[in-house]
Amino acid sequence: MAKRLIFVLLSLFFFVGSRLAAEDGTRFSRQSFGRVYSLEIPKYMSRTAELNDNADLQYANGVKEAYFIVMVEDKEFLNIVQANFAGPDDYFDYFYDNFNISRKKILTKIKTNINGMDAVLSEIEGGVDSLDFYYLIGVAESKSAYYNVICWTLYDKREELKNDYKKIIYSLKEEERGGDE
Repeated sequence: MAKRLIFVLLSLFFFVGSRLAAEDGTRFSRQSFGRVYSLEIPKYMSRTAELNDNADLQYANGVKEAYFIVMVEDKEFLNIVQANFAGPDDYFDYFYDNFNISRKKILTKIKTNINGMDAVLSEIEGGVDSLDFYYLIGVAESKSAYYNVICWTLYDKREELKNDYKKIIYSLKEEERGGDE
């Protein structure tokens, strides 16, 4: 009976703890990926594999025109291929220079901190064909990797999704690695 009560209480705690809400009422849940990092993702988004072949993680909602991907670059691998960066600002600059969109323009770029990691947060506008897009990009540096969280939508939907995108980016946490490391 005691074990059952503990199980019920733990289950309830997990359920209640996973129901996080943004200030505007959007519901979020914390999801962990590969025991390396976790993010809070809006409930209206679904996991996909259609956005970018090189992404570690991809979520979308085509009806809301809300998309994001996460690219993880292992520092050890970057060192092997001699792609060394001085920090998240340097990594962002490299990413931006190679970001394959037309009419791209940095609207804002700030240095920040994401859960103990040095980071850069940038707003970018740009286009693909005749469509104009808004991007909110966060690059965070941990001891072992660079995390590049790229959120985007149609430019005219930017104000509707900007706060959710910030919550996604600022929720990034590198988790303790377990096992055989």
